[in-house]
Amino acid sequence: MRKIPRDCTANVAIIAALGLPAIIGSAGLALDLNRGYEQRMFNQRVADMGALAAAMAYKANPQTTLLTPSARDIVIANGLADATVTASLIEDYPSSGDQAVKVVVTKPVPFTLGNIIGFSGSYSISAESYASVTAEAPYATPCFLAISNDSGQSAIKLTGGTSIVAPGCAVAAFQKIENDSTLIRAHDIVSGYGDISLTWGTLEAESLRFGGSLDRQPYSGTINVDENKRFNQTTDLNDPWAADATLLDAEAELDSMPGIPSCSSLGFASCGSAQTYNFDYNASNGLPRCSGDSSAYCMPAGNYVIDNFNISGGIDVHFASGSNIYINNTLYHGGDLIDFGDSNVYMSHGLSVGGGSEMIIGDGDVMIGADSSDRAVYVGGGARFFMGNGEFIADGTVQSDGGSAITFGKYANNYIDGDLLLSGSALFGSGRYTIDGNFENGSGSDPWPLTDLKGKTYGQTLEGESVSGYRMAGVDVSFVISGAFDLNGSANTKLVAPARSVAGAQIADLLLFSRTAQNTVWGGGSNNNFAGVIYLPESEVTMTGGNNTTNSGQCFSLVAARILLSGGAASGTACKSMEAAKGSSGSGEVRLIG
Repeated sequence: MRKIPRDCTANVAIIAALGLPAIIGSAGLALDLNRGYEQRMFNQRVADMGALAAAMAYKANPQTTLLTPSARDIVIANGLADATVTASLIEDYPSSGDQAVKVVVTKPVPFTLGNIIGFSGSYSISAESYASVTAEAPYATPCFLAISNDSGQSAIKLTGGTSIVAPGCAVAAFQKIENDSTLIRAHDIVSGYGDISLTWGTLEAESLRFGGSLDRQPYSGTINVDENKRFNQTTDLNDPWAADATLLDAEAELDSMPGIPSCSSLGFASCGSAQTYNFDYNASNGLPRCSGDSSAYCMPAGNYVIDNFNISGGIDVHFASGSNIYINNTLYHGGDLIDFGDSNVYMSHGLSVGGGSEMIIGDGDVMIGADSSDRAVYVGGGARFFMGNGEFIADGTVQSDGGSAITFGKYANNYIDGDLLLSGSALFGSGRYTIDGNFENGSGSDPWPLTDLKGKTYGQTLEGESVSGYRMAGVDVSFVISGAFDLNGSANTKLVAPARSVAGAQIADLLLFSRTAQNTVWGGGSNNNFAGVIYLPESEVTMTGGNNTTNSGQCFSLVAARILLSGGAASGTACKSMEAAKGSSGSGEVRLIG
């Protein structure tokens, strides 16, 4: 008997037997937990589908009683008939003012082998999902937007027989909107943080929104807005172009304008032996005349390095296409016609086309440096300068006088390192125009179309769109400038922005941008037909003196620091909305957010 306590032969078996239930139970618990993890993944997928279904049902019919039944139908259809489903509408999620539908799917999972170590019954596995319901914006997207935060003055102000008509979009301002004139008609009139003031005329809209007060002088005006659509609450408006990367890149180019290449950089062999060319009536000048015409010269195709280009009155000069022509000194054109054909032309010290003269450069690059007065191109009264497609660079101001005409051809990006001052007719081919200066038009010239001395007609259409009858026109164009954009005199303008962006060239929807703080004036009886966005975030835009700024059934939008109308000016647009990326509220969407 004394040997029994010292006998260990059965200890391992006994310990194994005693531990076996715990081992099996632990393994069973692990199996049960793994089943629970798989169930949770399945629940999550079903909850996501249920949240989307409930959100779409709510969007179609905004009744919260529809949420849980809509979600439950999806859950049951996916095989979870015994799951508990709850759906609710959550306000201010994920951001203030937003709404979301929250769906929770809970399913019991029974213990199996876990019973061995004391786990009985079942445990619940839940999954939740959120689907946003981006509601319709309470007001339409602004197409007239004044973004000045100066509360001391009106951001939008109408006086003296003026009107803004924009029935499909909003007229909006960060601060006060004041109508002391004829009419503001819009889908909505919105003053984000200021007053809406009516001292004369009519306000007509689906809604009025004002962060300050609605001031109407007794018996002095009419408000055609339902009482229950007048909301005294602040509205957070935003500058829709402030962070546009494409625009910021384009603006940066104003600080890195290209110059005019030197003769040697172009690889001309005769740069050091430039000659003077005298195109006159002297029969012994050695230059080739056109057959049978003593007043016309016909230059063969080639590379020309010209020191002084002299032309007498009544003389025509024709260069064959395919030429490369470099002119060292200012070209003063006082003859009848200089026709460079489809050639590349470089003028290092400016061009002056005198009254009654005509210059034609077909398809090819045109690069012109500045003269001693920092002027690259001057087109005098009655003169005409026609350019075909190709790159245009002016290293100085481009100026035209009344009665003249100038065309710019189609190219990705044309550069003017100076002002663009137009008093004559002007035509802009498709592309971007980068102008480090002011852009002014006060044209009093013949409207397009015009025909050159070779019989070619310009300005009937551009990019398939009629521009006939206008004095300044461009289609599929974006202007990025550093100075003011002023329109005066009898300017009759049609400018249409691109429908799509092209890398390094046009910017979709953008017609013109400038960050200048100079005032912008459209006046003097000018008539503007614009399609696209004019973005002048730091400029006060004044339409006055009978100016009419509108569109031809297309969308025109003006975003400026302040917008002022006076003296019979009128403005309008056919906009219903702008591109979503530029501040549109969109039509509402449903999406998973968590």
